[in-house]
Amino acid sequence: MGWASPGPGSKSTIPRLIKRNTLFFTVSQGVAGAIFQLVPTVATLIMMRMTGSLALVGFTSGILGMTRIFISYPAGKVADSRGRRPAILMGLFVVSAGSTLIFYSVVANIFWVFITGLILQGLGQGAIHQMRIAAADMYPVERKAEGVSYVMMGSALGSLGGPFIVAYATIYAGQT
Repeated sequence: MGWASPGPGSKSTIPRLIKRNTLFFTVSQGVAGAIFQLVPTVATLIMMRMTGSLALVGFTSGILGMTRIFISYPAGKVADSRGRRPAILMGLFVVSAGSTLIFYSVVANIFWVFITGLILQGLGQGAIHQMRIAAADMYPVERKAEGVSYVMMGSALGSLGGPFIVAYATIYAGQT
């Protein structure tokens, strides 16, 4: 990667730019982790409210899971041809668009907008997972697991934020 290990048994020094990028990835995965936990939980409630069918609540998780699969290869191709940044930014943009559509669908009570928002949410999540690969690519071979673990730690810590967001939303919804 352009830097040499100081010697046998010692860890190589990680350049400042890689540390900064790892911090950005970790924070981004933290925010995304909260969304990744929040959307499947709340989406089932939205589906129940919009359709009145308990049988369809699992459909939301199916949409999210399937669309993540469909975007993995195209996002990887974009990352290989244009770099990791465009692929990750694309994922963040698509997740934001999906979140906006889901919000609008609830406010306007439009089922197909909700489904479209879920599809975009899943596509964006699949592309955002490219951050983990980007973290591995930045680190020297002997420290790749360390780089990925920082990003995964951000995702895990972020997922703890989901319940707090739901609790706040419940209080807010009760006031309106």
